[in-house]
Amino acid sequence: MTRPLAGLRIVERAGAAARPGERLAVMLAGRIAADLGATVLMIEPPGGDPLRAGESASENSGLFTFLTAGKHSHIAADGQALGPLLDGADALIADAATAAQIGAPGAALPLDRPTAVVAVSLLGADVPPGVPASEFTVMALGGMLDIVGDPAREPLRLGGHQLAYSAGLSALTGLVAALCLPPRQQGGARAPEIVQVSLLETAIWLNWKSVACAAAGEPVPRRSGQAGDWPVVRCADGWVALVYQDADWPALRKLAGDDPRLADPAFATAAGRRGRTGEIGRIAEEHLLKLTRHEIHDRALAARLPLGPVSSVAELIEDPHLVARQFLQMVGASGTGGAVAMPRLPLLWDGEVLAVGAVPALGAEADLCDDAQPVAAVAMPARSRAASRALPLAGCRVLDLGIITAGAATSALLADLGAEVIKLESPGYRDPFRFWQGDDGGVDSDLPTFFRYTNRNKSGTSLDLKQEAGRAAFLRLVSQSDVVVENFRRGVMTRLGIDYPALSAVNGALIFASLSSQGETGPDANYVSYGTTLEAMAGLAWLTGYADGGPVVSGKDLNYPDQVVAIFAAGMVAAAWLKRRRTGEGAHLDLSQRELTAFLAGEAFVKPPEPPRRGNAEAGYWLQDCFLARDGWIALSVPPEQLSALASLGPDPAGWICAMRREDAVRVLAAKGIAAAPVLDGAEVLAGRGTRWRDALAEGPENRLAKGFPFQLRHAPLTVFADAPHVGQDTARVLGEVGGFSPEEIARLVAAGAAECWQRP
Repeated sequence: MTRPLAGLRIVERAGAAARPGERLAVMLAGRIAADLGATVLMIEPPGGDPLRAGESASENSGLFTFLTAGKHSHIAADGQALGPLLDGADALIADAATAAQIGAPGAALPLDRPTAVVAVSLLGADVPPGVPASEFTVMALGGMLDIVGDPAREPLRLGGHQLAYSAGLSALTGLVAALCLPPRQQGGARAPEIVQVSLLETAIWLNWKSVACAAAGEPVPRRSGQAGDWPVVRCADGWVALVYQDADWPALRKLAGDDPRLADPAFATAAGRRGRTGEIGRIAEEHLLKLTRHEIHDRALAARLPLGPVSSVAELIEDPHLVARQFLQMVGASGTGGAVAMPRLPLLWDGEVLAVGAVPALGAEADLCDDAQPVAAVAMPARSRAASRALPLAGCRVLDLGIITAGAATSALLADLGAEVIKLESPGYRDPFRFWQGDDGGVDSDLPTFFRYTNRNKSGTSLDLKQEAGRAAFLRLVSQSDVVVENFRRGVMTRLGIDYPALSAVNGALIFASLSSQGETGPDANYVSYGTTLEAMAGLAWLTGYADGGPVVSGKDLNYPDQVVAIFAAGMVAAAWLKRRRTGEGAHLDLSQRELTAFLAGEAFVKPPEPPRRGNAEAGYWLQDCFLARDGWIALSVPPEQLSALASLGPDPAGWICAMRREDAVRVLAAKGIAAAPVLDGAEVLAGRGTRWRDALAEGPENRLAKGFPFQLRHAPLTVFADAPHVGQDTARVLGEVGGFSPEEIARLVAAGAAECWQRP
């Protein structure tokens, strides 16, 4: 199989001034680009990248090993001219300070030929790079610390480097999108598109529910610990995330031995359980303590309960499902003494594994001339509905069967990038987000906040896919489209007769993106899951928690895996679109959220950490934690070289911080060059829009806020140009313009209930 980025050459450089979070994001984007077939040339200083250093001089760190698989290494000192390398490149991925040198008079990087320059920063392009900050303090500013952990304790970060890696996904997706653009001219020369990525914008985009609730005047989610909707409870040999919805209540009661204390009818609804989920968790735990995780897994699989037995990364290496899908591969790694277990890219492309490349030795630069051969473009039919301006996916038509967050947010990003996205629902089945927050009975009663935020920039169509006429109409739309996105439970598409074999028979060049919790194949393919389930089953919960406590999940209000998969999936669809434009080939993308969640903890598979949970502590920092001030918490990160600066403020940071307001404590620390920030909740994050950040939420028509973008293109900016559609709002237009149905045929479909058009209440 020809990989989607085959023939492209990408230069990756995290300069000496790059901060750890920026470096990690840059390197993850490069790792995925290499997995997708690009020739990635990683620029290292003469002594090697700072992440190379392992526990001994003869071995690489787990971070470096995970992030550099499949790349080439080129040695160059900071300031050394890289013109020849860049002149032959299609793109540069770099920290913002390095990228800012591009085009500057006399700069060491006189780049005017690559198609794209990706610039990654902690706080955004407008913030001077010298402002003290870290990945941890950016999480505080983005609300990601406030939402995780126990409300009676300090805010908590997710294990590993989740924000930096999420920004790396933003960088990768922005890169591929920019590569889809036509060449841009500036002053008579070819000029690159600039992809701007900040960890802060990505953090707020991930935590959009908290900010959306604040903007809508609704209760703002805060960390709730074991009192939250989906707590982690003990079982006979570990822990399990107690994840369930209203429909799962009977099965959960049965698993809990039909305990009479759970017989209260109020427990059957989310409203009735409000404020009592901790009580339910304690009762369920009494019964789960008699069962092992394996027994709970098997019973949950049979009952279609989305419970999440918590697995360690060591256990996942031998997990039957991941083994069946070849998720962990043995990869040669220079400096490790042999091969290591390495997570592959978390998708199957046309059923194939994209094998992981070897980890390069310092300066191991192959003959790149043979690696990057251009691929001739294939003319593809233009879609009749032209885009109003040049955007990466202009001319691409997407049929969106995505629901809730994972699928719907994927297609929303595709719409932002210029695709025509048609959201498809059914008279008998709406996107559950239409009812997630209740029904106010008004004209916008089917457009509650969460649905509106996740489905802007789309048109809306309603077809009954259980009726032959509705299914036939859908197939006509498929024949005139380029992409189908779906994230139904496994088996639904097959039962409806619209799975990939059926749709590819209608449109052989179709890109079919299946997002599922576990993947399309393997013994757990039918295991029902939500994002919190996947944190437990993919190892992230094992790595998240206080040093003296058990595993912790992000919970229902963040549901981290559901957010981050949308960035990744949009990037993979864009890569498939780029490949289709060059080869004429469609693709079946089997995207597993569990694999992605595990992939984003990749270094833990290379070298499992001990102990697995360290609270907010992080390698490379002498002190990193949250401290309580007079009016709330602050986060700070202190590397060893700043220990004396911290000590000059007093021997006990907790003692003097607690006597100050957050703003004052942060100012004092920043004056010493120490990264510090207030831990903000959703309302406080929202208050910073326009000053600290601007793109993660965006204003659409009538100045209504909606979900924005985790990255931005400087010369082809992404915008929210349309509100989310009502159910069936555009059915008649879509069937007529895209499907070629006459008004009479459309009327018959509506009369038969096979199609639905919106009626104003």
